[in-house]
Amino acid sequence: MITSPQGAERVQVLTGGPQHETMAVAQFRDAAGYSKQSPLPPRKVTLPGVVKLAGTTVAIETTGIINGNQISGLGNTDGLVNAVVVADGLPEGTTVLSIARPALPGLPGAVVLSNPRSAVGATGLAQPVTFTLTVERSSISGLTATDGLDGAAVSGSGIPDGTTVSTVNRAAVAPTNTQQGTPGEVLILLPPPPPPPPAPTPVAAPPAAAPAMGAPAPAPTVAAAPAPTVAPPPVAAVLTPVDVTFDIPVAPIVVPDGVSRLILSPTEALPALTVTTPPKPVDGQELFIFCTKEVGALTVLANVGQSINLVDADVAPTTTEPVEGAPAPVPANKLIANGSIGFLYSAPNATWDRIE
Repeated sequence: MITSPQGAERVQVLTGGPQHETMAVAQFRDAAGYSKQSPLPPRKVTLPGVVKLAGTTVAIETTGIINGNQISGLGNTDGLVNAVVVADGLPEGTTVLSIARPALPGLPGAVVLSNPRSAVGATGLAQPVTFTLTVERSSISGLTATDGLDGAAVSGSGIPDGTTVSTVNRAAVAPTNTQQGTPGEVLILLPPPPPPPPAPTPVAAPPAAAPAMGAPAPAPTVAAAPAPTVAPPPVAAVLTPVDVTFDIPVAPIVVPDGVSRLILSPTEALPALTVTTPPKPVDGQELFIFCTKEVGALTVLANVGQSINLVDADVAPTTTEPVEGAPAPVPANKLIANGSIGFLYSAPNATWDRIE
């Protein structure tokens, strides 16, 4: 990405007499404010990763040095808080209270336990330790690359249909000649569960026949108490890496401040692209979006506190009923190869008007 110089520089413009006016550089350099970008087309990437779904349990078997209520010499400390610890000499039910020292590449970490400080003496020797924890957030870890995975659709063994990446929790770092790489992790958002089936409509029992003369009255019917609901035990997560496919869409673009020319040069035609206007435009600023390849559906969104004038003769009226409280729909425009679209910003009403 290439962006022209920008900043908050101000220049004093002399006027008639002793007065002068201070103007922002962006107010008179619109012709020079540009940004060149090469958005990547949608693509699919398959990577090995460890899938951990919320509610499952994970047992991490490792080695550590136990000293009272601490365990040091741990190669990884991510997510160990509240984990149950099992090791020789530790009382049953011991858990991890906090991370005393996070583990880093080449620097082992340490955790603080809930057992009394004097429960286990220091031996200085590493021994087997098992941490068992319940996964609170669904994630995929052990990824060799995380670039562009935000918002990607996810598919793979054990992953429900409709799962997407909510955020990159830890970016992957590629290995170099002097430093080992760090695997990445993404948090995933599972689709909502299907609604439960409707309860069957109870059928009224027929009225009981009146007892015969002299017969004893029937005993009252007592409804049986419902069986207590027992929550199923958490399912153990599979920590073996599996192939996960990420369906990566075209990354959205936010136009930087001081830019009035957005020049796009993708390697191939884009089926769709979303562009958001600059966060702090000036009165009279223009915004032209030019692309060397065709864009099937270009959607221009207004930044916070702004709006786009949707009154356009070329835009067909929508046939869907408006939802009360929902924002106005923004129509998508097809942009032909080497075509452009332009807007003009009016500060008094914070509105972008279509001019091309």
